Amino acid sequence: SDTDPGISYNGPMIVMINRFSASASEIFAGAMQDYHRALIVGSQHSYGKGTVQTLINLDDDLPFFGADLAEYKPLGALKLTTQKFYLINGGSTQDKGITSDIVLPSRFKYTRVGEKYNDNAMPWDKIASAHYKKWQKFPFDIPALKVLNAKKIKTNKKFIEIIKEADEARFRQQHSLINIDLSSLRHERDKLAKIRKEAGEKPYNEQNFHGDANSPVKPPHEMTPAEREKKLVKHLDKDPAVQEVLTLFRASLS
Repeated sequence: SDTDPGISYNGPMIVMINRFSASASEIFAGAMQDYHRALIVGSQHSYGKGTVQTLINLDDDLPFFGADLAEYKPLGALKLTTQKFYLINGGSTQDKGITSDIVLPSRFKYTRVGEKYNDNAMPWDKIASAHYKKWQKFPFDIPALKVLNAKKIKTNKKFIEIIKEADEARFRQQHSLINIDLSSLRHERDKLAKIRKEAGEKPYNEQNFHGDANSPVKPPHEMTPAEREKKLVKHLDKDPAVQEVLTLFRASLS
């Protein structure tokens, strides 16, 4: 229970996730979703890491055998699953992860990333729900935002490029036998370059990674905090997912 009546921030909130959001980030996103405190936007679901492991050093137990077994060290360690996470609605974050309210295109859509792809992964399950109240000031009309988002995905060049790249990756997964002659490799490279060009991106060899004499680009370790922040903001300004989140945010406030 929350015994502090104060609220640090009571405005609208959007939480972004992807297939690599795991463990604590999933618990946070799931809590915000269950309480209706935030809109979850991103990949179809998060990683699905809902278990806790403990490392047991086998050397620590040698004295209990009553003999000098030092010659057998090191015996190594056992990694045991000891706990499982559950959200307030009773569902586990294991296997399924957190499902986004608004799904954005992802290059990793068909990639086998997630707990459920691991050997012997524990399945999803559910326990009794906790008693909780949803946030009454949730400002997001999810059905309306889904319609707005669907239109953007069909027309945004960067999203179209991401979808094409994901489809290409899926095709390569299903057709893993390829010719490794030079002409075939060039054909694959040119095909991907064409997709990026149609999305308005410069070819890799034309991108200015090192700057010029008037505005040289420093490596991260030579940048000041202000310079790193400026570089991050410039990168986020071009990120289609971030820009779409801002669009959804503004649409909900208008």
